[in-house]
Amino acid sequence: MEKEKEKKKKKKEKIYIGEKDKGYYYYEEEKTMLGKGSFGVVFTCYNENRKGEMYAAKEVITDNGSDAETYLESEIKILDRISELEIPNVIKKVHATSPKALPDGKKSMRTIIFEMCSGKSLERLIEESAPFSEEDICYILRPLLKCLKGLHNDKIVHRDLKPANILFKKEWSSGNPTELRLTDFGVATKIARGLSDGMSAVGTMAYMAPEQIQMLSYQPATDMYAFGVILYQMLFRFLPFADQTAVRTWFQKNPPCVVMPRCRPVSVECFDVLQSCMRIDPSCRYSAKQLLKHRFFKAKREKDWSLHMFEEVFDGSLNSLFYRLDGVAPDYSEMWEHSKEEDEDPIFKSNERFVYNAQHDSN
Repeated sequence: MEKEKEKKKKKKEKIYIGEKDKGYYYYEEEKTMLGKGSFGVVFTCYNENRKGEMYAAKEVITDNGSDAETYLESEIKILDRISELEIPNVIKKVHATSPKALPDGKKSMRTIIFEMCSGKSLERLIEESAPFSEEDICYILRPLLKCLKGLHNDKIVHRDLKPANILFKKEWSSGNPTELRLTDFGVATKIARGLSDGMSAVGTMAYMAPEQIQMLSYQPATDMYAFGVILYQMLFRFLPFADQTAVRTWFQKNPPCVVMPRCRPVSVECFDVLQSCMRIDPSCRYSAKQLLKHRFFKAKREKDWSLHMFEEVFDGSLNSLFYRLDGVAPDYSEMWEHSKEEDEDPIFKSNERFVYNAQHDSN
């Protein structure tokens, strides 16, 4: 009996978030961490008025006048704007607390309450299920394109588009349409006249566009490059560039073109999407609006797509492993010989399944 009473007491113990009269959001005594964002940590919380319905609470600790505080204020404003416009497939903000001073007197904490997504992140799904069929890729990425179309129409650039920031509302199942949410708008920005000076390189290196790394500008096309990287990763399970330190150096001097392995058949339609999104010149990339009308995303089944274009049999030579995204197989024989002499050569690493091509792709 005493143990049962103790259990009941523990269940009643709650840690309320912010002002108690605004929604009655609370943590259980032992907080459950869901993950980490650009500037905060996310925990499971509950709503007392809705019989303990689960939500996600993002806690952000900031110094007065710090970048984290600036990004937090910007994130809240952008999320409010997104809610006003009813842009689909964006994580819904339901509440934000006022800044609460911490004991040291120099820092403060704010909490943003979001809807709960019970499914996995696309990052986890890629780890577990990639490579995906092109049909499943369409099911997953079509809702993301609708989200990007709405954001870009209002000149909002996410700037950190990556699988870790894409959550599934419910568990994903192959061969079925899905509902997802784009999250973490901590470094998102609203630009004027369709273009913004870069000023600083924010984002995640593996998904950053050339102009983003070079700190030239941010524009909707910047997100579309990241979209192309995500598509590449879903097709082949690995990233187009592995050595991110080397990539930063190359992009700052002379952006490399991306190559793709012939390890699986890729439809002409899918190749066209990938080729466009990963162009070095932002003006040559498809927009989200254009991609929603593209045959690859409009076709319902794989049988509706054209014949696969990469079905050549591997003949043992290095050149038959890769295609540049301009459709030409480059000659890597010299790189291959050089890489045997220097294992640390940045152009080609023999333990990777792809090649870094430092030749500039003007298209």
